[in-house]
Amino acid sequence: MNRPILTAEWRHLLMLNFRVEPQMLAPFVPRGTQLDLHDGRAYVSLVGFSFLKTRLWGLRVPCHGNFPEVNLRMYVCRKVGDELRRGVVFLREIVPRQAVAAVANSLYREDFVCRPMSRLLELDDQEVEESGAVEYAWRHAEKWHRMAARRAGRWHAPQPGSLEEFIVEHYWGYNGTPARAGHEYAVRHRPWGIAAVDDVVWQCDVAAVYGQRWADAQADRPENALLADGSAVIVYRARRIE
Repeated sequence: MNRPILTAEWRHLLMLNFRVEPQMLAPFVPRGTQLDLHDGRAYVSLVGFSFLKTRLWGLRVPCHGNFPEVNLRMYVCRKVGDELRRGVVFLREIVPRQAVAAVANSLYREDFVCRPMSRLLELDDQEVEESGAVEYAWRHAEKWHRMAARRAGRWHAPQPGSLEEFIVEHYWGYNGTPARAGHEYAVRHRPWGIAAVDDVVWQCDVAAVYGQRWADAQADRPENALLADGSAVIVYRARRIE
């Protein structure tokens, strides 16, 4: 394992999951990987979460340690010897700090953009609590867009083989295209607990924020939604793959 670049905590992850046609994702599958499917179905996820206690190369960055992020991601995998590495490709990542976007774009060659953002967290991490609200919002083209839900159960491990396990159990990141060699980086954290949600709110002009391709693909409501508790994470330097 190479040297860590980033350490942080990713907490209170609200995940809205949309089923899409596999061929739609083909242009975004990095060379050396293949689309990762669940029961033969392809998914993209919109994920809002809190970035906490952020450090780059072990150093705290003033005024940039605690902020929300919303990302749109898809799922791929790569076989390395006998190991199957299951990972994500970030299609767009929205953050409220220009410096965060600039550094991330430079280090990981991903589509980070800076937008005004807000978040509302009314959650208790303790096992005994079974309720609370979470909301992530961002402004694009003079309009606010938001995702929100209420927790509706206790934290628990996802059921083996379930869609929920498929969504949360990825420990690699990838970028690139089918025609261009990309990069791979490890993301290490403990397995996350999940909780059911209700009162899901999904208010977004998808065409404006992500492009018409995604507006045509994403339904008015996600097929599945969940909360993940999150944890401390370590993100390692990206390596080129062929």
